[in-house]
Amino acid sequence: MDGTPETFVQKLTRKFKAEPLVPIGALATVACLVGGLRAFQHGNAVTAQSLMRGRVLAQAFTVLVMTAGASMGLKPASRPVNMEEKMARTS
Repeated sequence: MDGTPETFVQKLTRKFKAEPLVPIGALATVACLVGGLRAFQHGNAVTAQSLMRGRVLAQAFTVLVMTAGASMGLKPASRPVNMEEKMARTS
């Protein structure tokens, strides 16, 4: 980068490219929620229940993908191999 702060759209695009399954899961969650609420409003209880179950699955998928992405991004802590390294870090 050239030192200029990235815009909201640039940041959003970068994050979507890094983790493409998260926005897909979020959109699926919203679609199931809106469809389920609409079906409930029209009195179609069977469809509403199915879509709400789909919403729960989509949310679980999104959380799972976010957790996997976060755990893959974590680096193991560099632990001192011996007592000399440990003492060198504290001083």
